[in-house]
Amino acid sequence: MTVAFPTVGGVPLFNAVPLDLARASLFPASFRGVPFHVEVAGGAGGRRTLSHSLPLRDQPYLEDLGRRPRVLRLTLFVCDPLPGTIFASAGGNWLAQRDALLTALEEFDTAGTLIHPTMGALECRIGGVIWEERLVEGFGAVAFNVEFLVEGAPGNPVGAANPVSALLGGVGTLLPLISSAYETLQLGEISPALLLGTAASAMLGLPPQTVLGVVGMLPAITETPLNLSATANAVQAAVQAMAQNVLTNQPVPVTTDNPVAGTPFYAAPPADPSGGLLGLASFGATLPPGTGAGAQGALQAAAQAGIVALIQGNATAAVAQVYAQLPWPTQQAALAAQGDLLSLLDAQVEAAASAGADDLYRGWRALSALAMQDMITRAQALPSLGSYLLGDSYPAPVVSQILYQTATDADQLAALNAVPHPLFMPASGLALVA
Repeated sequence: MTVAFPTVGGVPLFNAVPLDLARASLFPASFRGVPFHVEVAGGAGGRRTLSHSLPLRDQPYLEDLGRRPRVLRLTLFVCDPLPGTIFASAGGNWLAQRDALLTALEEFDTAGTLIHPTMGALECRIGGVIWEERLVEGFGAVAFNVEFLVEGAPGNPVGAANPVSALLGGVGTLLPLISSAYETLQLGEISPALLLGTAASAMLGLPPQTVLGVVGMLPAITETPLNLSATANAVQAAVQAMAQNVLTNQPVPVTTDNPVAGTPFYAAPPADPSGGLLGLASFGATLPPGTGAGAQGALQAAAQAGIVALIQGNATAAVAQVYAQLPWPTQQAALAAQGDLLSLLDAQVEAAASAGADDLYRGWRALSALAMQDMITRAQALPSLGSYLLGDSYPAPVVSQILYQTATDADQLAALNAVPHPLFMPASGLALVA
């Protein structure tokens, strides 16, 4: 295979070209969530046949053995941002893009999702990969020739598990382990009611749509005399209710009249998608140490660590539940959420290991793997947040027509750029690319 860079009229495409010419030659695509641009898309397939030559017969007997494995051959590239195009996004400079794509192509022994420029989502494995780097007039680019081997249907008719269902099932398995770890505390005469009251106050400080309907559960957290099992159950029930409230009370986008397109203009207010649960998962980070000494100080420290682990563990599990069920708008949003969640899960894995809670440690490890698989799978199918550059300000439907050859995405563009009115889009701004 040879590597060739795409050209328009004999000029390398990574030089500045008009927007319409760039769009005519580039087909946004991705593999395992890593975006790239496609110049040529082809493939090979057909049927497998076996020829039987029989005595005294002029014509052979051809036996069909099924379809040949389909091989897709793409000539693709990653490059520095192109002036005058909407592809000025694609994840940093050309060397970083090259490394990300090579990782996606070489570091996995399982099938991944290829977003093909004309055939949509396909599960593929990787065959041969050839690449070449060039630097022309200050613009860097890497061209690839890649063989994608289309994965066949699994032999098991049940198929693969739904990653969201698997993640939610993992949370359900983990929740009893979080409570059990707290119930083994040796509190002695040290009452943690004050710290539990601090935790309840932190919960009440979350946004109204998070706390809605769970206020009645919170007094049970600080009941006297303290019952460890009842306290663990009360905390868990409250946090679980908060997670459900976040999912059922997502902020509704603000709508105003759009006189250009004749449709509502949507501008969603900024909000923490976790409803404050992400912050609750770090509860206790600023709590002062106990004032006791000797055995009493040890009991105080154990009580405080147990309460912090109980609140943080339940909040982290709740964040995993919420993130598994939220519709992320872009790959960047999904991957940022994945980073936040995995940081919380890593902290829980380390805390369980330090405490010697083997079952809890294994539960958090399993949930981390499920969360990683879920977020990667969903991010692969999402559009990427890119940018556009035009010579002047235009109404949103006009910008939509220039970028996507349709005016139907005008509201989306206006919302992405938070414009005061869709009649006045900026000359350069944000756009979604496939």
